[in-house]
Amino acid sequence: MIENKLFPIKFFEKNGGYVFVGIEDKSKIWHMRLGHLNFQSLKALLEVVRGLPKLEECKDVCEGCALGKQARDKFPKDEAWRAKHPLQLVHTDIYGPMQIESFGKSTYFITFIDDFTRMCWVYFISSKDEAFKCFKGFKLLVEKQSEHSVKCLRSDKGGEYCRNEFF
Repeated sequence: MIENKLFPIKFFEKNGGYVFVGIEDKSKIWHMRLGHLNFQSLKALLEVVRGLPKLEECKDVCEGCALGKQARDKFPKDEAWRAKHPLQLVHTDIYGPMQIESFGKSTYFITFIDDFTRMCWVYFISSKDEAFKCFKGFKLLVEKQSEHSVKCLRSDKGGEYCRNEFF
């Protein structure tokens, strides 16, 4: 340890022990070696660390730095749209195939969840082709019981929901 509680690092080269790096610019190499340290800090490091080569500021945009600085906005908690009455928005998805068959020999099931009431309906089906038939039965049942009509059906855009029958 030397003054300022720093540990000296000695850089030396061995004959025949080189690893080929496709980057010629030493500034860019040291920028990446030191965890994508910014160039102002690299210049300050030159004053403290002995043995570093002279580094010049690189004007190129570092791909790693650009990707690391990208951020995604948070999901809004208060502004999420919710249904104002029953069956205004119904969420649906198909799960399967399951390894173990049901008692009725079904390997899939389809769910319908009302966004307003959070009621859930589950139907067991043998194949994804039965999705539309199952939806028609669900729609008929809930519209008679609730005296509301299904306005919007939200899915994960699976192939079973993209058929002409649903449009």
